[in-house]
Amino acid sequence: SGKRPGKKVRRFDPQCCANVLYSFGRMAVKDEELLDLLVERLRHSVDRFKTLELCNAAWGISKMKKAERGMQAIASSVVAKVKEMNPQDLSRTAWAFANARIKHEKL
Repeated sequence: SGKRPGKKVRRFDPQCCANVLYSFGRMAVKDEELLDLLVERLRHSVDRFKTLELCNAAWGISKMKKAERGMQAIASSVVAKVKEMNPQDLSRTAWAFANARIKHEKL
């Protein structure tokens, strides 16, 4: 249709953003423009993400091999919320960082 997705993506709440990133990773979507918009949205609202949303976003980004774009923001938020995370979310998030080969000093 030729419409730019930017305005709609800027209105995504954390759950929507995380779900789309997870789905893109699962389906190996290669839409660079939309991925850039989603990661930018994540970076501006990562403090509002719940632990499962952080986990899903990290997993999706790592599967798309676009890790540097959003993983550092996720890492800082995970560090702040680590005590809230359940074992499954912790293990999936750790896998995402290992898969993306991203190191974060406090993780």
